[in-house]
Amino acid sequence: MSLTIGQTIYNRYRIARLLGQGGMGAVYRAWDLNLNIPVALKELVPEPGIDPATLAQLRQQFQREARLLASLSHPSLPRVTDHFEWGGNAYLVMDFVEGESLDALIARQGPLPEEQVVKWAGQLLGALATCHAQHIIHRDIKPLNIIITPSSALGEGRGGGRAVLVDFGLVKLWDPRHPQTQRIVHGMGTPAYASPEHFGIGGQHTQPRSDLYSLGATLYHALTGREPATAVERGSTTSSFINPRRLRAGLRPETESVILRAMALDLNYRFRDTREMTSALGAGSGVRAENVVMTGGGDISSGRHDFPLPPIPRDTRWQLEMATAMAMAVVGTLTLQIILYASHLSPERYFNMSLGALVMGAIGWFVGDSIFEALTQSQGTGATTPVTGSRPTQRLVAFTRQLTRQLSTSQQVALLLALLIGSAAAAWLLGPLALEIPLLWNYVPTYAIAGPLVYAATGRRQWRALVAHTLVTTLGGTVLKLSVGFGSEVGPLFLAAVVGGLLMEGVAFLAERQLLRK
Repeated sequence: MSLTIGQTIYNRYRIARLLGQGGMGAVYRAWDLNLNIPVALKELVPEPGIDPATLAQLRQQFQREARLLASLSHPSLPRVTDHFEWGGNAYLVMDFVEGESLDALIARQGPLPEEQVVKWAGQLLGALATCHAQHIIHRDIKPLNIIITPSSALGEGRGGGRAVLVDFGLVKLWDPRHPQTQRIVHGMGTPAYASPEHFGIGGQHTQPRSDLYSLGATLYHALTGREPATAVERGSTTSSFINPRRLRAGLRPETESVILRAMALDLNYRFRDTREMTSALGAGSGVRAENVVMTGGGDISSGRHDFPLPPIPRDTRWQLEMATAMAMAVVGTLTLQIILYASHLSPERYFNMSLGALVMGAIGWFVGDSIFEALTQSQGTGATTPVTGSRPTQRLVAFTRQLTRQLSTSQQVALLLALLIGSAAAAWLLGPLALEIPLLWNYVPTYAIAGPLVYAATGRRQWRALVAHTLVTTLGGTVLKLSVGFGSEVGPLFLAAVVGGLLMEGVAFLAERQLLRK
């Protein structure tokens, strides 16, 4: 039941007027009768038909969230001063922020000055850094939930007021070990600003980088005057997304690059955290990260965190990725040689094969990463996106992207089958030739290329290298035996390939945990 103007609830808060209303509650301006100050009263209504046990659990969750919100302190966040339950609903009491919503400002003025929007973005990133350090995800960042204070408020002076992030109705406590953490109110946010994780695309759950997507979409709207295409629309057709500079030619390329990276559909291509996005946004614009103030839980400014961070975008760690791929190739090769030929090979042969595996691993990574870059960049942002850092595979990306765009799904499957058949044919035809050339036979384990190639091409996903290594090694070894007349039987060969593939996955797992996520 809606609250009425003049009604007093909880014996303390008198309702002054309705500020906004949605399917999950409402926001009121109220008067705190104890402190004699205006406040914002957020009403949170649990989903209808919820069972009593779940409701009790969600009430505990709400109380925990409210206490955490109350511990946040940042100039771009309203203070949470009280929380309570009344009439079957939950309420948050926050500072009332005077000003105009960014949504109303865009509607009134159209595209806003870039310098001012970038300045506000830096302030909002500082607010998000404070939230994320306490494991709090906002989940509903959009122009309507950003208040721009008057220029004279909060000591802002000339040049526009401060951006304040409000409305924590969809807030979620984020635990990286249990990303599906329950919320007091379920909802996906506003579609134009919601990340793929909000929609559950790919089985992903919202996490801190989901907020960065929403902030990027908000900046897109503020700078172009148009809402961006939704993540679902962009996933179905890349033509639905229009680059910001096509809508506003005077926009700095660096600012557009930040927006596109923040809005990447693949979260591994987004900024690692608020600090990295602030750094990219501030390059050449004078924006700097604001201090993060909190009552506990880590120090963003010093780089110390007390919770695991998501993987960093791949374009800043290509050397480590390639080294991992090379190590995987060596492990897979030596495992196969030891299991099948331990009694026949000399230490010199092991050394020679290791050198060849290093080369095959590097080549496999290079080709696989070219494929990954082409496919994800053509789909990840809905447009060609500038990429920070320098990767050697970028020179092949344009050609590969053009090729894959010209092929239908059935044609790409046919191409994959053709590559497998071609590999078998090459083993059949080139096996006798390799046998006659000691350099190839002793130094070049061609099968070692498969695992690293698939490892890179699939974006470091688990178990793909195992499957590729097992398939290529077993198929290639069997055909090679038929071609040259000697070699291992299918059973031992398959077993050795599986063991080698598992060890390769172990190398990839350790590298991901110890190197690539840091």
